[in-house]
Amino acid sequence: MFGSGENAMRRIMIFCLLFFYFSFQNVSAHPHVFFDTQVSIQVEKKRMEGVELRFLLDEMNTLLNQKIFRPSKEGEVKDKNIVFLKYLYSHIRVFWNGKRIPKQDILFELAVLEDEQLRIDFFVSIDKAIRPKDKLTISFYDTNYYYTYDYNKSSFHMEGLEQGKWRARFYTEKGISFYFKSVHPDIYEVIFE
Repeated sequence: MFGSGENAMRRIMIFCLLFFYFSFQNVSAHPHVFFDTQVSIQVEKKRMEGVELRFLLDEMNTLLNQKIFRPSKEGEVKDKNIVFLKYLYSHIRVFWNGKRIPKQDILFELAVLEDEQLRIDFFVSIDKAIRPKDKLTISFYDTNYYYTYDYNKSSFHMEGLEQGKWRARFYTEKGISFYFKSVHPDIYEVIFE
């Protein structure tokens, strides 16, 4: 009788250990910094000028960093006061015909506090003539999954080119994965006709 109770206890302990081991295998963390994202694609005279980006930092992180931002009376924030700004450049992924636009062509334009959120504006300079079948792809993601960007198809706008001269699609790229292969970026793709 003593032996069977010991075996039962051992089985229970092994079951508990295995249960906890397998239960926490797929535990996911979450990002800590959130941006609502708006994109305006700028075309002028059949030329791709570039892409205007607007990132709105979530209210909690804006409030936590407000003293560091040191806004002017008008609410403007200098780029040197945004300690995480340097990371955002590598999260911006804009490609023209499969070639990534380099970081030096991503220009910081403005940062301002409005409605208890930090707004950061960038301009991605492309400056290329548009030919049929040219392709523009845009996505935003941090492979460390600390920062995340909230956007969907309605976040993208085309300025200076009428509908019918281009077609767009919004999709999740399953071929790219990060954060333990559990997160995939959303891609906005424009093909010009």
